[in-house]
Amino acid sequence: MEELRMAKKLVSGHDLAFRVQMEEALAVSASSVTSTSRDPTPLSVAVARKSYEVSQLWLHDKEFARQIKDMPDEEWDNDGDFVERPFGAAEGSDVPYRLFFKGMVSLEPVDGAWVPLSAVGVAICDGDDNLLHEMKKPTGVCSSRAVVEAKALIEGLAAALELGLKRIMILCDFVPIYNYIMRRWRAKQRKIANLVDQIKELTKKFQSCEITLLPRQAIDVQLEKIGVTLEHVGNSSTKDVKEKCSICFEDKDILQIFSVDGCSHLFCFSCMQQHVDVKLHQGLLPTCPYLGCKSKLTVENCRKFLSRKLLDTLSRRVKEALIPEIDKLYCPYEMCSALMSRKEMMKSEQASSSYCTHNGSGLRECIKCQLPFCIYCKVPWHEGLSCQQYKLNHPVEDVELQSLANKNLWRRCVKCNHMIEHVKGCYHMTCR
Repeated sequence: MEELRMAKKLVSGHDLAFRVQMEEALAVSASSVTSTSRDPTPLSVAVARKSYEVSQLWLHDKEFARQIKDMPDEEWDNDGDFVERPFGAAEGSDVPYRLFFKGMVSLEPVDGAWVPLSAVGVAICDGDDNLLHEMKKPTGVCSSRAVVEAKALIEGLAAALELGLKRIMILCDFVPIYNYIMRRWRAKQRKIANLVDQIKELTKKFQSCEITLLPRQAIDVQLEKIGVTLEHVGNSSTKDVKEKCSICFEDKDILQIFSVDGCSHLFCFSCMQQHVDVKLHQGLLPTCPYLGCKSKLTVENCRKFLSRKLLDTLSRRVKEALIPEIDKLYCPYEMCSALMSRKEMMKSEQASSSYCTHNGSGLRECIKCQLPFCIYCKVPWHEGLSCQQYKLNHPVEDVELQSLANKNLWRRCVKCNHMIEHVKGCYHMTCR
């Protein structure tokens, strides 16, 4: 019984020592890292790792004391002097550490403008609700909560690996992230898909890693129980928040940063304006300039950094992109040249306009200048002549074009009837 009393005394002594050291470690960690720091300092990581080692030693001694207590008296009398359990052979317990994470997005006033600012929070504790690691930091401009939640989980998993944890239980309250990790959903946005891949790679580095979906209220209760609040990190100094442009790599004021919808890639206004200007002059519809990203730019969002002239050009390009190449039809009047959809102009409701006859003629009215033209001949309306009669009376253009085509070996596409030229490669042709 003397040994049993000693074992109980050992447990209580180690428990007190652990709690004292844990409080000291948390005090040092809290004083060395502020809630707005962008990256945890090496000191805070070292303190947290030391706290983890102390907790492992405490768990080892607690488990060893329990084994001594449960040992039969006869076995203790015979083998008690030889019972040992070196630390490191089977330290710790099978109870995994719990990882809480939250990604928060809110509109914050910055110099009279509402800006979507984001922040992440992470807390790691053991099975007895002892806080091992806590981190809060802002993550700049981002309007996608899924992106911010994924970044928060990556921060938490990286911290757990840095602390040397082997078993982890992820407690999640955001359904999309849970379904992405469980492979129930497939991320459609490229950036979210890349973040989910990073999460899966990090989870493979643990001996055991599980994820549990809980209601937000349940997680808040558990966090309150261990004395942690992972709510929105206060951005009292939002005016000083800087973000790095992915093109010029300069730190720019948050009000001069553009976040692309769908992928949340960040670029400064100056670089975005040059990118859109170049693409429009090349006759292309600009997309996100990030390498390999295909996210589309919207006219409404581009109003922040584009001039009125570029906005008008972008708007026309967007409308042109909506019309398939085979359906593009331009007004034949030089002063207009408005773009129209052949498919839309061929609809019955268009054909029943006052300009159209009931014998299936190609008479149509331009949607911009309101002047009549022939949809088949693509010329101003030939009053009193059928399309065949018009071509017989005006053979010059066709003859000259055909002569030039024969000279350069051009051919007509059998689908859209446009002239095409073979430059290189095989003779297989695909209509645009």
